[in-house]
Amino acid sequence: KDGATMERITLANLTAETEDYPILLDIERRYPDSKVGAIRDVVFQNVHLHSGGGALIQGMPKSAIEHLTMQNVPLRTDDPIDHANRQKLKGSARSTPDDRDTLYARKPAYLTLAHVDGLTLDNVRVLIAEAAFARYERAAIGGYHLRNGVLRNVRRQPAGSNEQISAIDLHDCAA
Repeated sequence: KDGATMERITLANLTAETEDYPILLDIERRYPDSKVGAIRDVVFQNVHLHSGGGALIQGMPKSAIEHLTMQNVPLRTDDPIDHANRQKLKGSARSTPDDRDTLYARKPAYLTLAHVDGLTLDNVRVLIAEAAFARYERAAIGGYHLRNGVLRNVRRQPAGSNEQISAIDLHDCAA
Protein backbone atom coordinates (compact mmCIF):
# COMPACT_ATOMS: atom_id res chain seq x y z
CA LYS A 1 0.00 0.00 0.00
CA ASP A 2 1.11 3.61 -0.47
CA GLY A 3 3.62 4.82 2.06
CA ALA A 4 3.88 1.40 3.72
CA THR A 5 6.85 0.53 5.90
CA MET A 6 8.50 -2.88 5.98
CA GLU A 7 10.79 -3.20 9.00
CA ARG A 8 12.38 -5.60 11.47
CA ILE A 9 12.37 -8.56 9.08
CA THR A 10 14.81 -11.47 9.43
CA LEU A 11 15.08 -14.24 6.85
CA ALA A 12 17.33 -17.00 8.14
CA ASN A 13 18.35 -20.56 7.24
CA LEU A 14 16.59 -20.59 3.87
CA THR A 15 17.32 -21.81 0.37
CA ALA A 16 15.83 -20.09 -2.68
CA GLU A 17 16.12 -21.37 -6.24
CA THR A 18 14.74 -19.26 -9.06
CA GLU A 19 15.35 -18.29 -12.66
CA ASP A 20 15.61 -14.57 -11.85
CA TYR A 21 15.55 -12.27 -8.81
CA PRO A 22 16.18 -14.55 -5.86
CA ILE A 23 15.88 -11.34 -3.80
CA LEU A 24 14.01 -8.22 -4.92
CA LEU A 25 13.55 -5.38 -2.44
CA ASP A 26 12.35 -2.11 -3.90
CA ILE A 27 10.83 1.18 -2.84
CA GLU A 28 8.69 2.85 -5.49
CA ARG A 29 5.67 5.12 -5.91
CA ARG A 30 2.44 3.70 -7.29
CA TYR A 31 1.10 7.12 -8.37
CA PRO A 32 2.75 10.53 -8.74
CA ASP A 33 1.10 11.79 -5.53
CA SER A 34 1.72 8.61 -3.50
CA LYS A 35 3.58 8.72 -0.20
CA VAL A 36 7.01 7.11 -0.31
CA GLY A 37 7.34 4.02 1.88
CA ALA A 38 10.31 2.69 3.79
CA ILE A 39 12.29 -0.52 4.21
CA ARG A 40 14.49 -0.81 7.29
CA ASP A 41 16.18 -3.29 9.60
CA VAL A 42 16.20 -6.26 7.22
CA VAL A 43 18.52 -9.24 7.81
CA PHE A 44 19.34 -12.13 5.46
CA GLN A 45 21.30 -14.73 7.42
CA ASN A 46 22.37 -18.15 6.14
CA VAL A 47 20.29 -17.69 2.99
CA HIS A 48 21.49 -19.84 0.09
CA LEU A 49 20.51 -18.60 -3.37
CA HIS A 50 20.66 -20.41 -6.71
CA SER A 51 19.60 -18.25 -9.62
CA GLY A 52 20.13 -17.43 -13.27
CA GLY A 53 19.64 -13.76 -12.51
CA GLY A 54 20.87 -11.70 -9.68
CA ALA A 55 19.48 -10.08 -6.58
CA LEU A 56 18.27 -6.47 -6.79
CA ILE A 57 17.86 -4.26 -3.73
CA GLN A 58 17.04 -0.62 -4.40
CA GLY A 59 15.74 2.23 -2.36
CA MET A 60 15.07 5.70 -3.72
CA PRO A 61 17.07 8.92 -3.42
CA LYS A 62 14.28 10.27 -1.16
CA SER A 63 13.93 7.02 0.80
CA ALA A 64 17.02 4.85 1.12
CA ILE A 65 16.71 1.32 2.46
CA GLU A 66 18.00 1.56 6.03
CA HIS A 67 20.08 -1.00 7.93
CA LEU A 68 20.33 -3.98 5.61
CA THR A 69 22.47 -6.96 6.66
CA MET A 70 23.44 -9.95 4.52
CA GLN A 71 25.46 -12.51 6.45
CA ASN A 72 26.60 -15.86 5.09
CA VAL A 73 24.76 -15.54 1.78
CA PRO A 74 26.11 -17.61 -1.12
CA LEU A 75 24.62 -16.91 -4.57
CA ARG A 76 25.29 -19.67 -7.08
CA THR A 77 24.64 -19.28 -10.79
CA ASP A 78 25.20 -21.96 -13.41
CA ASP A 79 23.20 -20.52 -16.31
CA PRO A 80 22.96 -16.72 -16.02
CA ILE A 81 20.40 -14.68 -17.90
CA ASP A 82 21.29 -11.73 -20.11
CA HIS A 83 20.77 -8.40 -18.30
CA ALA A 84 20.63 -6.33 -21.53
CA ASN A 85 16.82 -6.11 -21.56
CA ARG A 86 16.14 -6.97 -17.93
CA GLN A 87 13.56 -5.00 -15.94
CA LYS A 88 12.71 -5.14 -12.29
CA LEU A 89 9.33 -6.51 -11.42
CA LYS A 90 6.82 -3.73 -10.91
CA GLY A 91 4.15 -3.33 -8.27
CA SER A 92 0.79 -4.60 -9.44
CA ALA A 93 -1.09 -1.30 -9.29
CA ARG A 94 1.60 1.16 -10.31
CA SER A 95 0.80 3.79 -12.93
CA THR A 96 4.00 5.85 -13.00
CA PRO A 97 6.84 4.91 -15.35
CA ASP A 98 10.23 5.06 -13.67
CA ASP A 99 13.74 4.80 -15.14
CA ARG A 100 14.64 2.74 -12.06
CA ASP A 101 12.70 -0.12 -13.70
CA THR A 102 15.82 -0.76 -15.78
CA LEU A 103 18.56 1.48 -14.35
CA TYR A 104 19.88 -0.92 -11.72
CA ALA A 105 18.39 -4.17 -13.05
CA ARG A 106 20.70 -4.01 -16.09
CA LYS A 107 23.95 -3.35 -14.22
CA PRO A 108 26.70 -5.97 -14.71
CA ALA A 109 26.49 -7.45 -11.20
CA TYR A 110 25.02 -10.52 -9.51
CA LEU A 111 24.00 -8.55 -6.42
CA THR A 112 23.02 -4.96 -7.17
CA LEU A 113 22.32 -2.55 -4.33
CA ALA A 114 21.23 1.07 -4.74
CA HIS A 115 20.32 3.77 -2.23
CA VAL A 116 21.06 1.83 0.95
CA ASP A 117 22.11 3.53 4.18
CA GLY A 118 23.64 1.22 6.79
CA LEU A 119 24.69 -1.81 4.74
CA THR A 120 26.56 -4.81 6.14
CA LEU A 121 27.74 -7.56 3.80
CA ASP A 122 29.57 -10.34 5.64
CA ASN A 123 30.61 -13.59 3.96
CA VAL A 124 28.68 -12.95 0.75
CA ARG A 125 29.94 -15.23 -2.02
CA VAL A 126 28.98 -15.27 -5.68
CA LEU A 127 29.81 -18.67 -7.16
CA ILE A 128 29.63 -18.78 -10.94
CA ALA A 129 30.13 -21.77 -13.23
CA GLU A 130 33.22 -21.29 -15.44
CA ALA A 131 31.21 -21.36 -18.69
CA ALA A 132 28.68 -18.93 -17.27
CA PHE A 133 31.42 -16.54 -16.16
CA ALA A 134 33.03 -16.63 -19.59
CA ARG A 135 29.68 -15.65 -21.10
CA TYR A 136 28.77 -12.87 -18.62
CA GLU A 137 31.67 -11.57 -16.58
CA ARG A 138 30.01 -9.45 -13.92
CA ALA A 139 30.87 -7.97 -10.57
CA ALA A 140 29.80 -9.95 -7.53
CA ILE A 141 28.52 -6.71 -5.95
CA GLY A 142 27.40 -3.58 -7.77
CA GLY A 143 26.82 -0.72 -5.32
CA TYR A 144 25.27 2.65 -6.17
CA HIS A 145 24.69 5.49 -3.71
CA LEU A 146 25.50 3.40 -0.64
CA ARG A 147 26.15 5.09 2.72
CA ASN A 148 27.61 3.85 6.00
CA GLY A 149 28.52 0.38 4.81
CA VAL A 150 30.74 -2.46 5.93
CA LEU A 151 31.87 -5.16 3.50
CA ARG A 152 33.73 -8.17 4.92
CA ASN A 153 34.73 -11.36 3.17
CA VAL A 154 32.91 -10.66 -0.09
CA ARG A 155 34.12 -12.65 -3.07
CA ARG A 156 33.39 -13.79 -6.59
CA GLN A 157 34.49 -17.21 -7.74
CA PRO A 158 36.05 -17.35 -10.24
CA ALA A 159 37.80 -14.11 -9.45
CA GLY A 160 37.96 -13.09 -13.12
CA SER A 161 40.59 -11.84 -15.46
CA ASN A 162 38.90 -8.79 -16.98
CA GLU A 163 40.26 -5.71 -15.25
CA GLN A 164 37.24 -3.72 -16.49
CA ILE A 165 34.89 -5.50 -14.09
CA SER A 166 36.12 -5.92 -10.55
CA ALA A 167 34.59 -8.29 -8.00
CA ILE A 168 33.15 -5.29 -6.12
CA ASP A 169 32.06 -2.31 -8.21
CA LEU A 170 31.05 0.79 -6.18
CA HIS A 171 29.73 4.14 -7.46
CA ASP A 172 29.00 7.28 -5.41
CA CYS A 173 29.40 5.46 -2.09
CA ALA A 174 30.58 6.80 1.27
CA ALA A 175 31.49 5.28 4.62
